[in-house]
Amino acid sequence: MTEIKDYGMGDFATLYHYTSADGLKSIIENKAIRFSDYRFLNDVDEIEYGKKVFKQVLEELKKETPQYSEYISQWEEELKSIEQGKIKYLKPVSPAENSAINCIESENFHYYLLSLTTLGDNKDMWNMYSGNNPGYRIKINGNELMKYFYTIRDSFLNKGFIFSSEHRMQVFYGEDIKQFLKQVLIFNFNENNPDLLQSGSIFKYIAFIKDEAFRSEKEYRLGFCFVDEMDNSEINKENAKKVFMNKNGVLYPYMEFQNFSFDKIVEEIMISPYNKSELAEIGLKEFLHENKLGHIKIEKSGIKIR
Repeated sequence: MTEIKDYGMGDFATLYHYTSADGLKSIIENKAIRFSDYRFLNDVDEIEYGKKVFKQVLEELKKETPQYSEYISQWEEELKSIEQGKIKYLKPVSPAENSAINCIESENFHYYLLSLTTLGDNKDMWNMYSGNNPGYRIKINGNELMKYFYTIRDSFLNKGFIFSSEHRMQVFYGEDIKQFLKQVLIFNFNENNPDLLQSGSIFKYIAFIKDEAFRSEKEYRLGFCFVDEMDNSEINKENAKKVFMNKNGVLYPYMEFQNFSFDKIVEEIMISPYNKSELAEIGLKEFLHENKLGHIKIEKSGIKIR
């Protein structure tokens, strides 16, 4: 087993997840948390925007850092593959020396994302995830969340599950994106080992960049992938399984992680400003008590609604 020591979340030790009443009930009763297939994000143009920006960055780097033209060409080829729907990745297959991992290249994997935010009580976030309906926000201990996912990662490292510190970060917006990408790419070029660092990385970065219009969301994402044979295999279902949900007549695929340690990871639940009934708090307290989570703090939103 590869030892993981980078749980530390720094500025993101506290994160928030907004959800509906049904969503909260499902997380607690099923002891599971769902990640969205990247193709079914709320903003359908998001990945296209990421590819467009990445192409612009590569064009600028050609002029600014001609010494890295060979590496840049490799990235351009990788971007072309993504545009054709062929996302490559290095699939871990066995341990190697010095805690390294032997890998083979795979073009068949599915990428899933969990959207969180640093906003603890925000009207726009309430509107986005619950509209005028009652909703809930859970306060998450980022370090405990990372421990949970790294434990799963270790269990499946040799079988096609990929999750590391590079698959979790804040979302970058607008002009910040280009600066971020340039720094990352030049660092990779300087490492002088582009093949290992490059394969699949373009898509990994694309998944964490968004248009300036979304900056107010202050989003933080966790991303991971399964190669095809692990996507819903029997040996995988103990810890994760693919599920489908009906959203406005469309079947959306999710990866549902099992054995979610709600009592360790969640520190507080907030009731949305749209739920003014005293019964909301009474019902939530009773529900938490029945699920042996009575110690979790309950708060009400401080936002005033007309």
